[in-house]
Amino acid sequence: MRVLLLLLFFAALVPMKTSAMSYRYAEQKCRQISLENPPEIVIKYNYGELKYDFSKTRNELAEINKDILGVEKNNLRGLTSLEPNIKIEGLQLRGEGIDEAKICVYPAKIEVFVGFNPIIYLENSLEKDSCEYKVTLRHEYTHVDIGHTAFNMLLKALQNKLPEFASLVAGHVVAPDKVEYEAEKLNKDFQNKVLMLWQIFINTLNQQHELLDTSENYKRETSLCH
Repeated sequence: MRVLLLLLFFAALVPMKTSAMSYRYAEQKCRQISLENPPEIVIKYNYGELKYDFSKTRNELAEINKDILGVEKNNLRGLTSLEPNIKIEGLQLRGEGIDEAKICVYPAKIEVFVGFNPIIYLENSLEKDSCEYKVTLRHEYTHVDIGHTAFNMLLKALQNKLPEFASLVAGHVVAPDKVEYEAEKLNKDFQNKVLMLWQIFINTLNQQHELLDTSENYKRETSLCH
C-alpha cells in the first residue's frame, strides 16, 4: 500500500475589519464560510485488468504466497494476488482572513484513489482443460469476485464518509503564524480517518478469502475431479 499526502494551502489574507472580533464570532463566521464553500470530493478508482500467470512451479507459488500474505503454504496449485492500493492525493485546504489576527481554515478539495491489480497464478504442471485446471481456475475467479464485492463496499463507504470527514475538519480559526501547523494537523487527522476505512476493507477482504480457503472447501473442490 502506498499513501501519498499532498498538502496545498491557499490563504486569502484580507482583513475584514481593523478591530479584532471575538473568537466566538470568528468561529461562527468560519463555520458559515465552510458551509457556503463545500469541498469538491473526488473518488477515483480502478478495478484493474485481470492478468494471468501460468508459468510458476508449486514452490514458486508458495514463495509468492509467503511474500503477499506472510503465510507458508506448500500445496498451492493456484493463487490470486489482488494488490489493493490507496493514494490519498490530498486534503486541499483554503484559508480566508477573518480579521488581522484570525484565519478561517476549511477544506477546498478532497481526492482519494483506490484500486487493485488482480493476478491469477496457476501451477505450470496443470494440464489445460483438465478437471483440476478448471476447478482451480474457478476457485481463483471466486477470489477475484470476493475482491470486487469488498471493493464496491469500500467505494460506498468512501462516498458516505468523506463528506462527514470533510465536515469534521472544516471551520477552524487559527492565528496567521499557526496556519501551517494547523493545516498539517488537519491533513493528518483526515488521512487517519480514511486509513481506518481502508483497514476495515482489508480486514473484510482477508476474512472473506479465509472463508473460501478452508480445508473443507479444498476437499470438496478436489472431490469434483475424482
